[in-house]
Amino acid sequence: MNNKKFSVVIPLYNKEKYIKRTIESVLNQTFTDFEIIIIDDGSKDKSCEIVESINDPRIRLIRQENGGPSKARNRGIKEAKGAFIAFLDADDEWLLKKLKNHYEFHSKNPDVLWSCTGYRVEGGKRVEQIIYPYNDVLDDALEAIIDGLSITSSTVVIKKSIFNNKDFLFNESMKRSEDREVWYKIACLYPTVGHLRKILSIIHVNTLGSLCATGLDETDFSFLSLSTRIEKQLSCIENKDKKRFLGYLQHLNQKKMLSLWGWNHSFKQISKHFEPYIHNNILIFLIRFDFMPLIVKKVFVKLYLATVGRYR
Repeated sequence: MNNKKFSVVIPLYNKEKYIKRTIESVLNQTFTDFEIIIIDDGSKDKSCEIVESINDPRIRLIRQENGGPSKARNRGIKEAKGAFIAFLDADDEWLLKKLKNHYEFHSKNPDVLWSCTGYRVEGGKRVEQIIYPYNDVLDDALEAIIDGLSITSSTVVIKKSIFNNKDFLFNESMKRSEDREVWYKIACLYPTVGHLRKILSIIHVNTLGSLCATGLDETDFSFLSLSTRIEKQLSCIENKDKKRFLGYLQHLNQKKMLSLWGWNHSFKQISKHFEPYIHNNILIFLIRFDFMPLIVKKVFVKLYLATVGRYR
């Protein structure tokens, strides 16, 4: 197979209800210079059969034992022959001109090594458009993230050469926040990022096994250690910028901890994970003395988060 402009990496695990839709959203792209690398991560349903039923030479299906989405993405990066890696989760989809827009942007800005787009979130009755107000080349990705730029896997395109540095591969020991870890590391060393101010991806949440689902039955607290995991890359930026970004991560952690507290019947069982990371006396009090009825907690959380807002 000749080298392609894009390698579309899709980690697959038990997505028989969605994978055909996801693949077709790539095959229907108006820009056609791509390959699709699907890493089946030990699926136990008919996902692989559905992939194999789609007859297109640009599709490669690679099977491996279950190791999680990070291991699957890393395998896809290793197998990729394209100049750029485009990630897509197996229950998400792209709009028709997604790759065309990235191709035009990077052709115009060859020194910019990664880019992302706006997206639409769909799940149940929820439909929400997530789009950063600034378009084209952003000079400081970390500042943009603090300011509200939302980066998610199915919106990102990254020059494959970036992954020659193994620090930028996905952390296979983590089940959640592993993607944010990659974006933040890249933002430290490659602060210039492209943002295409268009809705070009659809992120489906609350689907069975969704990578965006947040069920508490499988709560993973890896988000708490994210600042430690990117410490090496943060050391490369100015101290004032490092301090500001660490403050942003701490702000996100406190909002996440409070949300978990507000929706969990038995928060005391998991509170031990949080206390070392809390720097807010109100939160410490609430966590240690978890006495409120659940309905009261939910109301309190909504009011508190409404006053906290975005990090400034």
